[in-house]
Amino acid sequence: MDIALNSIKGALDFRVFDDSGKPVSGLVAATLTPIYWSLAGPTAANPFGTLVDLPSTSAPWVQNGIIEKVDATYRLDYPDVLAANLGKVTIFGDAASGQHIVAPLLEVNPVVNPLGTGPTLVNHNFGGLDNLTVENPSGGGVQGAQIRAYLATDYNLGRTDAGHIVGLTTTDAAGHWVAPLMLSPGYSYILVISQPNFYQTQVRQINV
Repeated sequence: MDIALNSIKGALDFRVFDDSGKPVSGLVAATLTPIYWSLAGPTAANPFGTLVDLPSTSAPWVQNGIIEKVDATYRLDYPDVLAANLGKVTIFGDAASGQHIVAPLLEVNPVVNPLGTGPTLVNHNFGGLDNLTVENPSGGGVQGAQIRAYLATDYNLGRTDAGHIVGLTTTDAAGHWVAPLMLSPGYSYILVISQPNFYQTQVRQINV
């Protein structure tokens, strides 16, 4: 099940099972397997860091706070840095520990109308053949890069939260956009192109 996650200081529930598939109860911060999160695609695992025991299931948010709610179901207060991302995030543990975490796939900061709502089609060939194709320094395509489009007026004022994204797409193995954005003529847009851990973020301006 996917759940939307678009706020800081939030929490999620997950379950823990052993190698035989039996639920594992009674875990606390010191005995729970290390927890990691990773964006979908070829991105590195990011540790949650040191877990902290919460005093009760209704306690206020504490970064990396943990507590069992009932029957091997645990509350985890995720770190703010996770909510600053965009895309699908997987939560997992260290399987070698014998503890297997089952958590929902998170849709972080889902964007309304991700392809845009304007009448003008913009893709990797906008402005010329392969003009906006995402390539590495050797000229090869970058797969899984994320392309976020903002109105230049918003971007230049620092309005880069999910609510100000006017188009969102990704790239295939050739660095081509998997879907075009539909933008409005007469406006300048900023494209933020990123691929965590594998590609240096680029910022491009286009006029539609």
